[in-house]
Amino acid sequence: MHFRHADDPVATGKGLRRLLLSVVPEAKVVGGKCVLNILPADAPDKGTALTALRGITAAPSAIYVGDDLTDESVFGLPHADLLGVRIEDDPATAAEFYLQDPAGIIGFLDVLIEILGDVRERRKIEERV
Repeated sequence: MHFRHADDPVATGKGLRRLLLSVVPEAKVVGGKCVLNILPADAPDKGTALTALRGITAAPSAIYVGDDLTDESVFGLPHADLLGVRIEDDPATAAEFYLQDPAGIIGFLDVLIEILGDVRERRKIEERV
């Protein structure tokens, strides 16, 4: 449920949360940026989903970019093989890095492409030696 355009988003969010929990007390209500996500109580979070996806695909590492409270379950995963990037600086985030705004993703991807190109080039040189 989005309430970004409410006259008083803070009060609206609190009121909606109380209403939802009174109507469906068994629901899991997860907040975000002027949004409430209503889920079954046993619903997995994004961290669980990413872990399962990596298991299915055998991905040795992952890059995850997110901008909401629901993304914190991913940012809180072990970081050894996961690059977590939050959109907007938030001192409470578990993400290791942040970008100022969504437009920063383009520059971020450009840097990744450049780094990957350098790595590929080094591997070619090492194979010849």
